[in-house]
Amino acid sequence: MTNEEPFSSADLFEYHKATGCPVMKVKAELLSMEPELRSRVFKAALTQPREWGGLRDPIENDPATRELVGAAAREAETLVGATAGRGRCHRIWIEQKRVLALQGISWFSPVEMNPWTVFD
Repeated sequence: MTNEEPFSSADLFEYHKATGCPVMKVKAELLSMEPELRSRVFKAALTQPREWGGLRDPIENDPATRELVGAAAREAETLVGATAGRGRCHRIWIEQKRVLALQGISWFSPVEMNPWTVFD
């Protein structure tokens, strides 16, 4: 899919169901995403169970990258520390993204995968 490519009604509705993005804003939201993110969001929307409570980057379930993503999450939690508080998940995801980028892995955080969800 490119930024100019039209979306089917089914694509738009699947994104709405998976993220809660208002139906009237779905197309604009998708067009604002970079192609790699949009591709992963669609893959997640079509393949992941709804009970997960949001979309996760599909590379988290890919056998080739699953272990690396998990290790980066553990390293990020260690780097951020045990401090509780608002916004801790965002600090962890920033670190996790950085750790994975150093390994040449492009990973999208839950906040990137679910722009209509508020994380604390």
